[in-house]
Parts: sequence; C-alpha cells; structure tokens
Amino acid sequence: MAWFVLDTTNSAFITSSIYAITFIINVFLGPFVGVLVDRTNPKKAMQRAYLVMGIIGVFLAFSYIFWSEYIIITVLAMVVVNDLAQALFILPGVGCFLVL
Repeated sequence: MAWFVLDTTNSAFITSSIYAITFIINVFLGPFVGVLVDRTNPKKAMQRAYLVMGIIGVFLAFSYIFWSEYIIITVLAMVVVNDLAQALFILPGVGCFLVL
C-alpha cells in the first residue's frame, strides 16, 4: 500500500504516515488485545479477522474502480482497518497455535 501511495501522490509524508499508523496500532493495542484473544477462541478470532481483510480487499477494488478521485483517503482508512485486524486478532491467534 505504501508504494502505491508514494507512486500516486509523490508525498513522503503520506507514505510515512501509513508506516506510522501500522507501528502505533501494533505497539499500543497489540498487548492489550492479545490477552483478550487468549481468553476467547483464537481460531474464531482469526477467521473473523481474515473475513474483514477479505472485505477490505473487495472494498479497495471497488473504490479504485468507482471512486478513484479519493483512493488515497480510502487506502489510508483501509490500512488502519487492516492493521487493526492483523494486530488485534491474527497475530495473537497465531501465537496461541505455535508450539515452542
């Protein structure tokens, strides 16, 4: 996503904001939600997160086709939702299934 934004806007600020959003979500929300995923069924949490990520992909495709004037705003919003799904549900769920 960041390369698409950089290629489209030629703005280093917007591109770095995508990386900053990803970092902030993972650092600040990951540890708290990891505890919640551990208390629930991690497989169900991962399934829901992958469903949300699939919906994000479909929404991005439609917004690229029909709403291309505001694609950068859409990409930024979808990066936030995608990172929330990954940091909050997928990464803690994978940690539960890994055997050390």
